[in-house]
Amino acid sequence: MEGKRREKVLVYDSIKKSPLWDEIATVLEWQEPVQTALLFFIGNFFFFLTTFAGYSVITLLCAIALAIFLCCCVYANGMAFRENLHKEDVSNPFETLLKQVYQINKTTLEGNLDALLNAIEDVKVAFTNLLHFKYPITSLRLALILVFTALWGHLFSGIQTLYIGFLVSFIWPRLYLEKKDKIDRFVG
Repeated sequence: MEGKRREKVLVYDSIKKSPLWDEIATVLEWQEPVQTALLFFIGNFFFFLTTFAGYSVITLLCAIALAIFLCCCVYANGMAFRENLHKEDVSNPFETLLKQVYQINKTTLEGNLDALLNAIEDVKVAFTNLLHFKYPITSLRLALILVFTALWGHLFSGIQTLYIGFLVSFIWPRLYLEKKDKIDRFVG
């Protein structure tokens, strides 16, 4: 019975069991519009800079880290200057953050690892079934998807494909939530 059940389980179901799923869903379903819009803007700006401005991913990440470093430097030294100027005791705001102990909750870590391992197992079962033609129609669908993907690769570069995936990941969940009935009727 367990083997039969594993064949029908989707990777999506395994991922939904992860403790991080609620946080991911909050962003992708636009439940927190300001947070999601900010992440959407950052992602679009990242793709704009890598595509049109000529930045590489490493150059862009280093520039972001340098900007954060400089902001922290200016803020910390500004607070020290204010302390000397006004002769008042103003502590470094980063000092309390740096003294905090950050630990990963064992339960959360185990939940995430279990979800990851279940997703990997689901992928393994699915590929085994596909490659052994256990379900011929599904295996033929995979062949069509591979042909389509090869054609897609001729039309779009890797960064363009990542950008399209980024857009779809932010737009599709919200669109589905709003138009669920119509989409379900259309699909099946």
